[in-house]
Amino acid sequence: MGDTNDHRVTRAKKTPGYTGGGLLLDVIKDLNETDVLLGRGTGPSEHKGNRAFRYLIAKRTNEFNSTDNWPTKSRIAEQTVQDVKAKNGRFLRRLEKSEYRFISDYKTSALELDDVLYIQVDDVTAVLKTKQAFRYCSRTATTTTR
Repeated sequence: MGDTNDHRVTRAKKTPGYTGGGLLLDVIKDLNETDVLLGRGTGPSEHKGNRAFRYLIAKRTNEFNSTDNWPTKSRIAEQTVQDVKAKNGRFLRRLEKSEYRFISDYKTSALELDDVLYIQVDDVTAVLKTKQAFRYCSRTATTTTR
């Protein structure tokens, strides 16, 4: 009960992208041009996949805003996620350096401590982030037209 694996399992339950054994799923080092990077700042916002994602959001913002029906809004967001995936895009979250210790084969792998690593988030998280992007696009459209 008190060994180090207990801590890893507890941490695993709280961190998206981990299995029950504390192993990291789909550690990604190399990005595709169609990947959507979650997070803030210049890095994610200037990534080619994020620019394409914002274009998809802008194209469907009027449709998203034209309904008050949340299941319809969810369907639009889900379709947008599927559009990204249809082009081999992934929704990725950057790992914090403190999370590297949860990669079971980190010490034996070819990864370096200064490598930037990502994990692919699940579809629920991707849809939530897509809805957030629709709301943000709606807010910025109304503030720029005033």
